[in-house]
Parts: sequence; C-alpha cells; structure tokens
Amino acid sequence: MLKNLTEKIKKFDFNHFKKPIKIVLPFLIFLFFLKFASGTFFSSEKAKTELLIQELKKINKLEVLESSLFAHKVYADDSFLGLNNNEFVIIAKGKAIYGVDLSKETKIDLQGKNIVVTLPKTEIFNVILNPEDIEVIAVKKGFFTSQNRFEQIKKENLVELQNEIKSKSNDREVIAKARENAENIITSFFKAMGYEQVTIKYNGFEKIGM
Repeated sequence: MLKNLTEKIKKFDFNHFKKPIKIVLPFLIFLFFLKFASGTFFSSEKAKTELLIQELKKINKLEVLESSLFAHKVYADDSFLGLNNNEFVIIAKGKAIYGVDLSKETKIDLQGKNIVVTLPKTEIFNVILNPEDIEVIAVKKGFFTSQNRFEQIKKENLVELQNEIKSKSNDREVIAKARENAENIITSFFKAMGYEQVTIKYNGFEKIGM
C-alpha cells in the first residue's frame, strides 16, 4: 500500500543522490591576450570596445553554475481484495546547467578606467537526466497485470517525473545565484585587465563590481 511505500522511501538512503550546487567556470585564457592587446595595439576607446565585445562573443555560452536536481514518485493503485495492486517508487537525479550566452546582446561602454558591461539574461542551457541516474525500487506487480501494461505504467510515471525535474530547474533562487556568478566572473575578467570599476547591467538589473 501507499503507506508502506512511503515508509520504504524514508528508509532508503538518498544521500548519494544529493550533490551541492557547484560553480562551473570555463575560464578561457583570452584575458592575457586582451590585456596585452588593449594596452599595446589599440589606443582608441572605440577600438578597445570592439575588441572586447568580439572576444567576449567568442566565448559564446559561458556556463556559470551547475545545480543538482532530485525527485521521486510513488505509484500505488488499489484493486479488489488487493489481488492486483501495482506499486513502485521511481527515484531520479539530474542536473541543470545555467549560464549567459555572450553572443547575444552583449554591450560594453568604456569610460577611462571604468567599464560598463550589459549582459543578456541568465539562461538554463540544459537539463540532463541520464538513464543510469534513474532507479525503480519497491516494485510490486499486480497478479493480473501483464508485464507490458506494468512497463507502460512505469513509463508514464517516469515522464511525469522528468517533467518535475525540468520544473525544478526553474528555481528562482538558483537562477539568481547563476546571475550573481555571471556578474562576478565578468567583473573578475575586467578587474584583472586593470579596470578600477566594473558596472554590470543585467536584464534591467545593475550591479557595481567591488
């Protein structure tokens, strides 16, 4: 019964499914070229701006955060005298990759030692759910349920679980953290190049780098 399945979930060790959020920093080594080129070959503000935008766009998709996702689904139906009860628990873990596509709407405004960078909004680049990261436990097939029908029931519930995983990737706090990471990375880029103040304008939101 459903109550028994719930107890089985409580006893199951989910710890190996959980991973802390970690930052993904594909730090491309174009910084050194930019620092050298901007100070040596390009003297005008316009030339520097064009170079910086060009090199930023080459990064394309800057991944800034990877978030672990976890979901489970309990299935249990009832039948007359309990002769054809079908029960199982599906456990799934996945991950979502967040970042900024610098090939879109990236703008730079140089003001001496100060720089204003306008970034596109943070996106969910991908939601990954691998077959090996899905487990089905506490399985009980009803006596009169065919194997094909039982597999179909599991498949239908798995689709629902996949949709739940995707829905969890839209967590506002995680997206806000990804946006913060993007701002910090871009700020670090330009701080390393010698700019004293980096202002990030991001989808209507403004933050001044320290």
